[in-house]
Amino acid sequence: MDQDLIGERREDLYFLSIAKKYDMTNIQYMRFRIIAKSVLDAAKEKGIQIIKSIEEIAQEVVNENKE
Repeated sequence: MDQDLIGERREDLYFLSIAKKYDMTNIQYMRFRIIAKSVLDAAKEKGIQIIKSIEEIAQEVVNENKE
């Protein structure tokens, strides 16, 4: 149980560090986090590698607002 909490915390910190790197707004961060978490969970559940990197997802979320 503790390992799950530690893993979740590390994942949250990883997502937050990427959000800071791309200077995301709160709304962008929440959108990014939902998409990234969904991609990671689906890949883990099906035992496959993710097609897009988390960084690519972050870039797409930030670029959507610029258009």
